[in-house]
Amino acid sequence: MFEGQLTVTEVEDILWYEVYPVLQVNLRSVAGEWSGWSDAWLVENLPPTERPKSIEGKSYIIKDIQACWRRVVEIYEERSF
Repeated sequence: MFEGQLTVTEVEDILWYEVYPVLQVNLRSVAGEWSGWSDAWLVENLPPTERPKSIEGKSYIIKDIQACWRRVVEIYEERSF
């Protein structure tokens, strides 16, 4: 790992405790925003730094994100130096 890079665990924590809480409501809505968000909007809407004790939300959404995350880690590990 290069200096200044995040670990896989740190990135996963960011996914679940920072990004997911902001975007999970949209994932439950068929009419949600599907064209994406600007980085500025996402950063402005990130939750406070205090982490919840657990990940809350619809179980099917959590399972789908977990499956996608496992694939991201697999790809990362395949390409790691």
